[in-house]
Amino acid sequence: ILVFLGLFFSSRISQAVLSEGSLVKLANSPEIYVITKGKKHWIPTPAVFDSYPGYKWGNIQIISQADLDKYPRVKHIKLANSPKVYYITESGLKRHILNSEVFLSYGNKWGDIIEVNQTELNGYKDSQLIRLIGDYKVYKIEDSQKRWIETPEVFNQLGFDWSKIAPVNQTEFYVYFTGGPIISAKQESNKYPDTFILEGPEEGA
Repeated sequence: ILVFLGLFFSSRISQAVLSEGSLVKLANSPEIYVITKGKKHWIPTPAVFDSYPGYKWGNIQIISQADLDKYPRVKHIKLANSPKVYYITESGLKRHILNSEVFLSYGNKWGDIIEVNQTELNGYKDSQLIRLIGDYKVYKIEDSQKRWIETPEVFNQLGFDWSKIAPVNQTEFYVYFTGGPIISAKQESNKYPDTFILEGPEEGA
């Protein structure tokens, strides 16, 4: 459980123009952001914060919601020594962007990608669930393929979270090969022995 202690934070709300590298948070929220390239970048864990030598807890400024809202969120990250670009979803998960066509299809700009360290990249869980914008079907991503989860019951039995489903456009959706559908949670448990199946009551119980 992440608890960002407020012992180091000033209670005064800063109204100054924020410079590159400013560390900020809201008074009533534990989430900490760094301002970079004119955007706000969420720092996912205390361990990630501590992995950057230039970040100091005592330098965090408290700002208002209105001031924070002036900055769009950082959506794309990469390692300095790798060409792989990742999208950070609204729910704080990372998804590898498979090619430049997908990246550009959303109107993204290469200059908006920020570099992060390995600790931060590892701090994000993977975005595994997608749906095509305008369609109800939910798919699980496995490497470069997508597999339709046929029923809500199977989805729930596999322990997935409905709030973690990411909508994608057609360019991204069709870049994934279509694999076989997921029709049974038990079938998946045989394929992936570590999968935990949430059993429901017996029929008629």
